[in-house]
Parts: sequence; C-alpha cells; structure tokens
Amino acid sequence: MKNITFENINEVRNLFSISKKVVVLCHKNPDGDTLGSGFGLYQWLENQGHKVDVMTPDFPPEFLRCIPNFEKLIIFSQNKEICRQKIFEAEIIFVIDHNAISRMGEIGDVISQPKGIKILIDHHECYFPENLFDFVLCKPEVCATAQIIFDFFRMFSEQKFIDKNVATALFTGILTDSISFTTATTTAETLQIAGILLSYGVEKNLIYESIYENFSENRLRLLGFALNEKMILDKEFHYGYISLTIKELEKYNYNIGDTEGFVNYPLTIKGIILSAFFTEKKDFIKISFRSRGNVDVNVFAHQYFNGGGHPSAAGGKYFGNLENAIERFKQLAPQLIQKI
Repeated sequence: MKNITFENINEVRNLFSISKKVVVLCHKNPDGDTLGSGFGLYQWLENQGHKVDVMTPDFPPEFLRCIPNFEKLIIFSQNKEICRQKIFEAEIIFVIDHNAISRMGEIGDVISQPKGIKILIDHHECYFPENLFDFVLCKPEVCATAQIIFDFFRMFSEQKFIDKNVATALFTGILTDSISFTTATTTAETLQIAGILLSYGVEKNLIYESIYENFSENRLRLLGFALNEKMILDKEFHYGYISLTIKELEKYNYNIGDTEGFVNYPLTIKGIILSAFFTEKKDFIKISFRSRGNVDVNVFAHQYFNGGGHPSAAGGKYFGNLENAIERFKQLAPQLIQKI
C-alpha cells in the first residue's frame, strides 16, 4: 500500500495514460458525499476517455438526483451479476468515502478478489487491512471526500478535465458533508475550493433547494412527530436522542432519506452536546451520533456500537431490540460526557 503524494503522483498518473476500464464503488446508504465524489470522479475520467461505472450496494435518496449522471448509478442489490462482472473486469477500482467492509454491503464479499489496481480515497479513519489497496489518499481532517477528490485532480495537474458536471457533483458532496459549511473541519481551503467549483457554473441555489427544500409532506409530519413525541433529553448529562420504530416509519410512508438530518435537532437545544438517533431495522438498530466540542463519537461508535466515522459525526449498529439499544446508550453516554 502506498499513500498518494506529490512525490509519487506520476506513478498513479501513469495508470491512466491509456483508456482503462474503471469501477467507482460508493458506500451503502449513499449520501451526498459518496455520490458527489463518485460522479465527480466519473465525469473527470470520462472526459479523458476512460470507461467508468459507478456502483453502490443499495438505493440512494431521490433528493440526490441533482447530482449529474445520477441515472447512471448501478445498484448492486438489483444487478449483482452485472456488477460482479464489471468489478472483475475493471483495471482500476476506486473505493470512495468509506474504508470498512461493513460499509460496502454485498460488494464487500467480492472486493478483495479482483486483480484490478485498487485506490482508496476517503476522509474517515482507516480500518481496512493495509494489503487491500495499492494506493491510498486518506485525510480524516478534511470535511468531505469530495474536497479530497478535487485535491486529487490538482495533484494530477489535470484541472482542464473539470467541467460543470464535475464541479456540481463535487460541490454537492462538500455542501452535504460539511452540513452547509458548518462543521469544525470546514476550513478556509474548503471555502476556497467551493468558490473555484462555483466558477464552473454550479447552480448552488438549485442544489440547495433539491437537497434541503424538496421533501414530502409525510417527511415533514414524521419530523414533527419525532420532535414532539420521541425526542428525549437528559439535561444533567447534556445528551438527547430520538428513536423511531418500523411501525412509526410505516405510518408516515417512509422513503429512503426521509430521516436525513433528524439526529442534528437535539444539538440545537442549549446545553445539549451529544445526540443520537435510533432507527429500527429488520435485523438490527441503526444509530447515528452527533456531538459538539471534545465529545468524540467516532471512538464511542467504534468501541460500543460496531461503527465509526468522525469525531463529531459517526454511525453504528446494535444487534438487538430498540429498547436495549437505547438503554445501552443511556448507560454509556454519561461516561463519554464525563471524559471531557
């Protein structure tokens, strides 16, 4: 495994000296960053004459259709044989915005077998075995993988292949993963890159409207129910959480992406520095964590809830019922808070 640097970038650049078959793998439960990064890379490579396919294990939310080429996304769960064939025929495989086998769904069962050159580009702490990738560009201190993808293009000195579609995809990734440029990892460089992307004609207002102002009535009513009936606060230990059962989701005709951002609402309350959102699934409980200050939910999720992510934003799973998942969180949360 080699870390991609300015010193060895020519070694990577030479891989693309002639047209190649490339597969870009996005993570399951795809968000704006993995798809924005994936399709930004897709268009940049296509503009150079490479044959590229973008895959994800399952379906993305509809509001991400603002990303150019969204309709070309191949869903592994619906096209298993085609995806396997393309992965095994690929000369270069990019793994984008994730680095844990658990984030790859069924794709994780085949990723180690193909002989194609594997390149990881990500901004999470790396948990993959070192021998899985040939090249790695990983920067946990950066707010979005889309920002790293732009840096990757600059390292290539091939910005001439950036067009409006590339810029729109990357801008969407940065906008969503920085939570509209509000995270602690949003830096002056992030804003400078966003400005450069806008210069390619990115229609930022249309992107914002598509992502944040394009919800169904059911989604808004579900949010109202979640905040009014299901939000619990512990002001002594400065945490809050929301939980939703399968039946509650079905009552509001839940669609993929409808609960996006719900975990952030407890943090808007004065004095709350840790938030969790529990979603009941068929075989496990999905959990999202958010925090402020020095509360590290990445370590918390990795140690106790089979997950990980960033210091202020992470996710995990609990293999049991919803009540037990919440109880475990309530037992552990005060210990996390008391560490700061």
